[in-house]
Amino acid sequence: MIVFRSVSIPRLVVLLMIWLALQPLVANAQSEVGRQISAAEGGELAITNKAGDIVRLTIPPGALPAPQEIRLVSNDTPVANPLSDRGFAGVSIYPQALVLQKPALLDIQPAEPLASGSMLFRVAAPELVIPMGDSRSSEIAQDPEEKAIELDTKSSALSGDSGSYENEVFRGGTYITGVPSNQEAQEQSKRLIEIPPLSYPDWQGAKEQIRGILEWAERDMLAGDGAEADVLIERARDIAGKVIREFLEVPEPTNPCDESYYQLLFQLAELGMLGLTHDMPKADEEFQNRIQTVINHCTLRFELEIDYRRRVDDWVVQEEVRAIGVIPLSFRMDLADTDSPIRGHGEVSLTSNGRVGDCSQTAVGSGDVDVTGRFDFDKHGLPIMRLTLRHDITATYTLSCPEGTGSKSGLRMFRDADQTIEFEFAGDAVNKSFGWFDLTWTLQLIDATR
Repeated sequence: MIVFRSVSIPRLVVLLMIWLALQPLVANAQSEVGRQISAAEGGELAITNKAGDIVRLTIPPGALPAPQEIRLVSNDTPVANPLSDRGFAGVSIYPQALVLQKPALLDIQPAEPLASGSMLFRVAAPELVIPMGDSRSSEIAQDPEEKAIELDTKSSALSGDSGSYENEVFRGGTYITGVPSNQEAQEQSKRLIEIPPLSYPDWQGAKEQIRGILEWAERDMLAGDGAEADVLIERARDIAGKVIREFLEVPEPTNPCDESYYQLLFQLAELGMLGLTHDMPKADEEFQNRIQTVINHCTLRFELEIDYRRRVDDWVVQEEVRAIGVIPLSFRMDLADTDSPIRGHGEVSLTSNGRVGDCSQTAVGSGDVDVTGRFDFDKHGLPIMRLTLRHDITATYTLSCPEGTGSKSGLRMFRDADQTIEFEFAGDAVNKSFGWFDLTWTLQLIDATR
């Protein structure tokens, strides 16, 4: 028999308030988000889980072969996996069988600091997790030249703070974080190298497998186990060699400017930059020849995205300035001419707000950006672009004080300021901190046509 006890309305209100107070307070928490993503334009999905972790998936143009429904689902509890020390409960990308032609960016902003030594994994099976390579913190590098040096040492180990972390992913599935013990790391690396080498048509899976093996090899090297690291690296070379040989057996297409072809060419050429093809000189030479064909016969269109942020905070002035813009670049080059000019022109918009003493200030403006540069090779013999930006930005400045408001037009915010940056040919992002301001450049290869 069910017995209902009499409870007064005020007591119900108190109980309800206590229950609500015990619930996690997260603004706009969602367990799932999904929408149709355009193949031509790409798209972005973002979700905030109950713990307050923000997860964002950015799918670039050309990553999907056709428009497709993509879902991002947060996991309240970790899915079955072999790690005992688990952190971020994870997120799942659907369809689970999704395979992208270009890598998407999975950006994780944890609400609380992650444990030291945390790594990001894709759960391949309940007994197997694959560490994700090419993990980048939002912390800004001190020198863009460090980018080339760090190509061999990128790690999916997260640094134990609450910053943002971007990780390249090619597949749907479930992604988690955890801190593997030494025994778990040994078991997982052994399971990963026991997987039969994937073939060229599944180059995405092969690249994921290679990066995962290199993550475990780096862990072994840091632990002083060079012999085990050598075994793992040799296995990664075997897989890379198999995929590259199979790719090179396929004749060059009659149209080398087809996006699916040249994007794949650049993705596989990256394995050479990781040092996995140093004992395959013929393959390296063939890759350079194929890249040369693309450059010599295709008109390349890039977009250079600029995001400039400056913050000043002292006892008199507090100011935040932001300038953003996209500069189109379009050119053809001949590898035999390393002085071939690269040119582009565009406009950036500027906003600023802050305080000067007792006065508030705002500024709105815009200006031109001219880009010049040349074509070159990096230390691996792969093509890069060296660009110089010159910008001249003016703005209308308004100062509001207790005694009145005044404005001045045509104030020159930046004048004849040059910045020199370097990009891999396939497109990349470079961040640089100058102490009192940050400047982010992102170069995206849009297409290539004959």
